[in-house]
Amino acid sequence: MVRSGPLDNELALTLRDGVPALTDLNQKLTALDAYIASAKSIWHFFAFGKRKRAGQILSPHGLQLAPETAQRVRDFLAGVRSRLLVQALGDDLTESSTGSGLRSDEQLLSVVEQHEAVLDALARVHGESALQVVRAGVLDALAGRQPLDAVLDGLRRSRPRA
Repeated sequence: MVRSGPLDNELALTLRDGVPALTDLNQKLTALDAYIASAKSIWHFFAFGKRKRAGQILSPHGLQLAPETAQRVRDFLAGVRSRLLVQALGDDLTESSTGSGLRSDEQLLSVVEQHEAVLDALARVHGESALQVVRAGVLDALAGRQPLDAVLDGLRRSRPRA
């Protein structure tokens, strides 16, 4: 979702006071999804609780309650959540922490691209039956239970045996 485009500039201004917690984002997304679904129903005028909660979510963004504005804020919050998840993954991969702020899209994508080849290789080791023989050695090396040089040496010597 980070690659699909930048966050809504107007709505992104609300992040200056801080990035909401992931649990808050999930609750808001669930409430907006419920409102948007109820707005399409013939019984939408009975969805008092859903309308009230959606209005409370839209209000800090300076937007009036309507299915279109709810969808706009929902897309924005989903984008923020995606970025928080990518940022957390990047922090885990680099063993660093960014604090409470949200990195720029360029920074997030840079970290992902730096680790993309390793993650693709791991996915192949797990997914391809022909690589099952090396799976344990590769995982042990990455977990630090076996020297990486020994695994790489074994892989280099396996080519002539194949």
